[in-house]
Amino acid sequence: MPKRSRRFHSRKSGVYYTPEEIAEYITRKSIDAWINGQNQRDSEMLTSVRVLDPAVGDGVFLLVAAEYLLQKRCELNQAEDTGHLRASILSTNLFGVDLRKDAVRECRMKLVEWAQRTSQELPPSALKEIVERQIRKGNSLVGSTNSNKERGNALDGSTNKHGSSHSAMKRSSFKPFSWCEEFPDVFSNQKPGFDIIVGNPPFGNLLTSSEKEYIESTYDVALFGGREGTWNIAAQFLARASSLLKLDGEIAFVVPNSIMRTKQFSKTRAFLAGRLGVWMIIDEGSPFQDVTLEMVSVFCSPNKPGDSGIIVMSRRPGIPTKNVAPRKTFQDGGIAVLYHDDLFKKIVPKGTTGQISATRGRDIPSEYVRVNKSDGFSVPYASSGRSIRRYGFDRKYFKYANDSYLETQNLQKTKDSRFLLATKNKAYPRCVLKPKGMIHGGGVVSIVIHNRKMDSRVLGVILNSRMIRYLCVRYLTNYSKLTTCLNTGIIEEIPIIYPDIPEPYVSLFESLQELYRIDSPTLETQRKIESLDRIADALVYELYLVEGKSLVEKIDERFKHIDNQRNPIRTANDIISEEISKCMKQVLSNSVVLQIENSPRMDA
Repeated sequence: MPKRSRRFHSRKSGVYYTPEEIAEYITRKSIDAWINGQNQRDSEMLTSVRVLDPAVGDGVFLLVAAEYLLQKRCELNQAEDTGHLRASILSTNLFGVDLRKDAVRECRMKLVEWAQRTSQELPPSALKEIVERQIRKGNSLVGSTNSNKERGNALDGSTNKHGSSHSAMKRSSFKPFSWCEEFPDVFSNQKPGFDIIVGNPPFGNLLTSSEKEYIESTYDVALFGGREGTWNIAAQFLARASSLLKLDGEIAFVVPNSIMRTKQFSKTRAFLAGRLGVWMIIDEGSPFQDVTLEMVSVFCSPNKPGDSGIIVMSRRPGIPTKNVAPRKTFQDGGIAVLYHDDLFKKIVPKGTTGQISATRGRDIPSEYVRVNKSDGFSVPYASSGRSIRRYGFDRKYFKYANDSYLETQNLQKTKDSRFLLATKNKAYPRCVLKPKGMIHGGGVVSIVIHNRKMDSRVLGVILNSRMIRYLCVRYLTNYSKLTTCLNTGIIEEIPIIYPDIPEPYVSLFESLQELYRIDSPTLETQRKIESLDRIADALVYELYLVEGKSLVEKIDERFKHIDNQRNPIRTANDIISEEISKCMKQVLSNSVVLQIENSPRMDA
């Protein structure tokens, strides 16, 4: 377990303090990248480098930077570790800003302690004066940088497009942080800005309306707006960092991994791959204890060529540790596929994305719902994702909704329709066909089919398959385990390959749905279900990976001689023939199929 800073997280403020192991790697890597990018490497270079953490917290990133710069300066100058050298690093190399007074106080205290670790050459009062100058309280996102990268001066009192002046906003809403006044040595020279910007900015929808108005009217990059934009504060910190950075600088942030995959961060991904020049991403997994969040570390060099692949490294146990992802997957605004490989490159052109989407159900107020069915509360209500299983329902999680309430809320059409449902909070689809007379809630999504020629039962077999599970788990959610919602863009990105011979899929879906409906299946019935499931998986594997249609043709021929109205168990007996079993085994023994079956997260 990596060391963690003393105050770990605050959900209210969106602040989660960084494990020291991650902060150390990010900061050292960024400093090394900056050094390697300098034409002249000498003592003056390290003396003048400026490192900023714009959401400094308790100072873990700056403490790493201080120690690493001390090491580098001692090596380069063959100097001794002295109190004066440490004070020099504090006064010239390190800068921090935070909105919270207690964070600023703690960061200053830790930096003073660091400066006094080996020597008492300077009195505490002198060190205190230095850190008070270098670590400032303020709102990093609001206030002029005096940079031509920003549209105008935020403090000039001009009126923005909403009709309110910035000076009025200053008086009524917040105090802008003037970077030029707070850090004059950084912004009053020929090359203004910071060389290295690192940190773990807060995240979540935390911005006030005034802050949003300021950002909208002054930032030169709009990561907000529309379904592909976001007001998540982490994205705005990326935008802000770009305006504070020197042309040859480095940015490295820890951000939520949802930035890599959800629709609302499409503009952010394009910004990362384009203007920010992201060159490496580390999948950190779940670094925060007792927090349901997964993170990535992004390393950016805006001045480097932007046509190369992006290095991807993983800290997830059992996951491939190094990969190279094409920059184009980011620039197009689609899901950033961190674990991109030749198989994904092969599958995507064969299918079509955007054929389906997922829409979250509506939550019904508790006063109109009962746990047990009764007079006036008779409509089955699948409110929880746990009520949805592959090809079936788990009715112990059902509730019952008020009949008259549905009519007043325009839910009658939903009740009277048949369509695919899936669990919302899942990395991959788990589908069942909703019958008429039922409604679903917020923990469940309906699968909307945009191509009228596609049969929902055919798509049900495809979406319930292990092939699609693998596509979603590895490529579309980047092995994420937490906060994966199918209605955030995952479903739309599934490349659908619709079969030329759909009838076997329809028959298999109907048979499986009937069999999964049995509450207490016998051992024989359970075996039939498993056999049909394997056949369905083999069909989809053949569809996506295998040249030829041997299996689907054999099953189609078999179904033509079966009465579709027969008992599903007898149907299963007729389908599971020696010929079909042999063909199925050939598909399942395909080398790529075996690779998929033995991949992480496929065994559960």
